[in-house]
Amino acid sequence: MKVKLLQNSICVRSSRASLWVSLLGCVVLLGLSSGTAHALPQFFSIVKTTYSVKAGGSIDKKSCGLCHVDPAGGGAVNPYGKDVKSFLKAAKTQTLSAAGLHSIDSLDSDGDGFANTDEFKADTLPGDAMSHPDKAPTLMVREVKSEGDVSPFDVRTAMFAKSAQHPVIVHFPIALFIISLLFDVLGVWKKNPGLRTTATYNLIVAAFGGLCAVISGLIAWQLLYGGAELKGNLRLHLIMGIVTTGLLFLLWGIRTRLNKNPNVPLSRFYFVLSLIALGLISLTGHIGGILSGVVQPLN
Repeated sequence: MKVKLLQNSICVRSSRASLWVSLLGCVVLLGLSSGTAHALPQFFSIVKTTYSVKAGGSIDKKSCGLCHVDPAGGGAVNPYGKDVKSFLKAAKTQTLSAAGLHSIDSLDSDGDGFANTDEFKADTLPGDAMSHPDKAPTLMVREVKSEGDVSPFDVRTAMFAKSAQHPVIVHFPIALFIISLLFDVLGVWKKNPGLRTTATYNLIVAAFGGLCAVISGLIAWQLLYGGAELKGNLRLHLIMGIVTTGLLFLLWGIRTRLNKNPNVPLSRFYFVLSLIALGLISLTGHIGGILSGVVQPLN
């Protein structure tokens, strides 16, 4: 009897320790990922098409940095980005178009004496006063704030971003599911039921985290695109996010039945399905990285 009580005590302690490890892992991952700003790479695609941007040129290399202070996109914007935002606000739209871009062609966003249209023709940056055509200014140079005067941190913008915090939320289901699968493998290897219990808890939270990620993605779709038809990677990302979340709930249902008898090990079918889910959630995250501008698509 004493031996059995001792084993149960060890399992409980192991389970508690595993839970703390899970929580710590998620906090660390969130800290690493929270700095990833949500950008709109499709805006830059429209710019490239509108102005026939030179491949490998200054503007092409700048990518999301054409409008944003941070080259990765998101957050504070430079003078050109401000003019783009002003147009979108005045037009009461979140959809950028060639006509919208041309409406600010005559402006000198960065105050270097050259109109934005001249900057695009010369493959220089309309939001950077230090980047301009190699000729005399055609406009009166005006004083503009430098990038250092633009606050890189805005609490209101961060909390109520039109991305609906989707880029932050998505990291939770990814991390929790991977940790759940890891604890399952360790539980089988160590023959420790406490690890299996911890894996179950992580999977449950991962499933609901996936649901929150899908909901935040749908909200971002309405706020950023006005519910416009999604195409390409955006539509694929949404579909795969829904499928992956459904698969997480399916895995939860399967292990709920299996957990009725803790002495029966998890089936091979469960682990195969888990590996499929791992592949799908990884691919979904990769596509999300491409959309946010963090990951460059393969040519």
